[in-house]
Amino acid sequence: MGVRVRGRVEPGYETVAEAFAEYLAETRGGAAFSATVDGVAVVDLWGGSRDDGDRPWEADTLQILFSGSKVLIAVCLLLLLEREELRLDAPIAAYWPEFAAAGKEDVTVAELVSHRARLPGVRTPFPSDPAPDGALAAKLLAEQPREDDPALELAYHGISFGWLCGELIRRVDGRTVGALFHEEFAAPLGLDIWLGLPADLEPRVGQVRYGPGWRGRAPAPAGSARLNLADSVWANPLIFPEHDIPWNRPAWHRVEIPSSNAIGTARSMARLFGALLSGETPLSPATLALGTTPLSGGFDAVFKRPMRYGVGLQLQTELGHLGPHPAAFGHDGSGGGVHAAWPSHAASISFVPNELHRSRGLYAPVGRILSALHRVLGA
Repeated sequence: MGVRVRGRVEPGYETVAEAFAEYLAETRGGAAFSATVDGVAVVDLWGGSRDDGDRPWEADTLQILFSGSKVLIAVCLLLLLEREELRLDAPIAAYWPEFAAAGKEDVTVAELVSHRARLPGVRTPFPSDPAPDGALAAKLLAEQPREDDPALELAYHGISFGWLCGELIRRVDGRTVGALFHEEFAAPLGLDIWLGLPADLEPRVGQVRYGPGWRGRAPAPAGSARLNLADSVWANPLIFPEHDIPWNRPAWHRVEIPSSNAIGTARSMARLFGALLSGETPLSPATLALGTTPLSGGFDAVFKRPMRYGVGLQLQTELGHLGPHPAAFGHDGSGGGVHAAWPSHAASISFVPNELHRSRGLYAPVGRILSALHRVLGA
């Protein structure tokens, strides 16, 4: 018996539901997929299991967004640019004086927001229990010199991006990323997206699980004064251990790990991108255009593949990791999540799974779903 798909699609979008059902039939977990066109929800689907037991994914199930969280950072940065409180060509140290340490006085905001700051990981080991200390991480990164390997000129700052941009935003605005996003975007738009989850919403959160082929990492060597690059990026803190997935701990839901632990629904992520396209947010069309203008591009030393970045946003490449739309912008997330806008179709999409899969091809397994939607839109 196939897994039941719940939700709704507008007439003409039935093939999207069929592709979503195929995904659910192949996974042990659950997922949600939503899409809007001209700001109107045309697809809103969910199904499968929200945990290791038999609890079904519900309409209001919340899920960790992993690097989809960087979309929240991006819109907060763009809001500060909109209000002329932040400049891309300014040195980070103009807003955060301590960042100038170790020869970083000339590193610009533009370099940071496009993954060119050469600080892809925290080299100094720091404790992560019960959850990572973001203030300590920002302090350690401010004290740390840039990596000197020229191959790291473009290097995805998987976790450090959130701590660096989060501290920059706090220095400029006074609010954390989570507070700024909630007050300026989530609350006005009615979004079910949180960075720093309220305790009363914990029962709605689905569990992360490892899918076939997904392998956790071993912890960084104990007693090291300075970690190697790989351990600094992926094991400080240890974000994907072999056992006891930390993303399922309530303590990790309460804090802000701006790069990675936003928790929300596909419905709200699609709504956010739809609002960006329709002008319902505080961001002007000119600011959104600035945010989606390439600031970097080429071979990413962490992803080991071509990548392009605007202001905190991933931009489309020849790999089509944001779907089969050439001008897509947004962000993907560990294990297969994808959140993006497709401007020429006035469309937005969000796919949120709880079982982590290794990427292959068109950021599979979501590729078939996105291709089905693209065909419906008249690709």
